[in-house]
Amino acid sequence: METIDGRNTLKTWLQDKPLPWTQEIAARAALRSLPLVLNFSGGFPDEPDLLDRDKRSMLQAFRACFTSWVVAFDRTGEMIPDAVALAAAEAVSAAADATVDDDECDADSTAYFAATAAYYAAYAIYAANDVHDIDEFFHALHACESAVDAGYGVYFMHIVFAIGACADDYAQAADAARETGWAAIDADAQWLVEREGEGLMQQPLWLVDLDGESNADANLPVWAHEALDRFNNTEIFGKGPWGLWSDWYHAILPAPRNIKPRSLFGREIDIKIATQKSEFWEHEPDEVMLNISRLVRGEPVDGGTEVE
Repeated sequence: METIDGRNTLKTWLQDKPLPWTQEIAARAALRSLPLVLNFSGGFPDEPDLLDRDKRSMLQAFRACFTSWVVAFDRTGEMIPDAVALAAAEAVSAAADATVDDDECDADSTAYFAATAAYYAAYAIYAANDVHDIDEFFHALHACESAVDAGYGVYFMHIVFAIGACADDYAQAADAARETGWAAIDADAQWLVEREGEGLMQQPLWLVDLDGESNADANLPVWAHEALDRFNNTEIFGKGPWGLWSDWYHAILPAPRNIKPRSLFGREIDIKIATQKSEFWEHEPDEVMLNISRLVRGEPVDGGTEVE
């Protein structure tokens, strides 16, 4: 097959591929950029309104990405399409409302692109189940492109302020991040072709060899590792219910790299979280995370917003 190295080659490749392949390509691309959503938590601890905005942005991006992952990971066909489509559509709408405008976020632009990737991946799920003629391929392409742009943006931001050799170094790093992003998408496509679509979602998120770039615990780029570290080392997010997202992400990476990717919560809880309705997610972000932790432990949630 032709190497996938950009939007056009991906579009050509997807044209005659089964729908689940499209969903898996989009979901995994969004998942690879998801750590950059945590850049929102660069946080404004002394400015409650901005901190609340960041929490809402992260929460809805996680919701969108988690929903698309659950659908792609669970290939049994037992999930109710209407419930999944509704959850994905609501996740898209909420993520779009919560996400900071790109013009406003400056240093948060990488988080913006990562969040965009997350809700486009979810929208590919919604489009596939919707009664209207919505092109899921269009949304999958946007998910992949936004995910790659997020990695590129980590270094591009520095180019603007750097001079001389430093600017050149950042430019090379930005180009390398973009190449790595498309190489990861190409590796996923190769896997699907060679194994006739089986088992991709059960594989590590990064099938490309990042030796020399990744950290010792997991095969992922430096920029993703640093984003996860910042999140885990932040007092507001690194402890308590918010840490569930980091734990879940490390389970699907996987980290450490010598274990198999897995669902941290189990299929029943995954589906329960993914199909929660808007009322569940519209509470204060900290309360939502507390309720998610209760779902994980099998406890009743506050507010009566849980669905069966």
